[in-house]
Amino acid sequence: MASVSLAMDHIIQKTYRSFPHLLAFHTVAQAETFSISPPYRCLANGLDVSLYQFRAAPSPCLAWVGRIAPEKA
Repeated sequence: MASVSLAMDHIIQKTYRSFPHLLAFHTVAQAETFSISPPYRCLANGLDVSLYQFRAAPSPCLAWVGRIAPEKA
């Protein structure tokens, strides 16, 4: 989640000042939407493709996981 409200920003900034090692972001771009100083702890996004079997022909199913939110534009 990126910066979306002053109330949430305040809590995140307060938490970061007190416990910087307990707060992480998905990306540097996301962290930079808050008024906090680097270094930022960022989590890598992605899938471990070794856990999935390749299929040359598509199946009739499609799965999508995500979140649609205004701050994503």
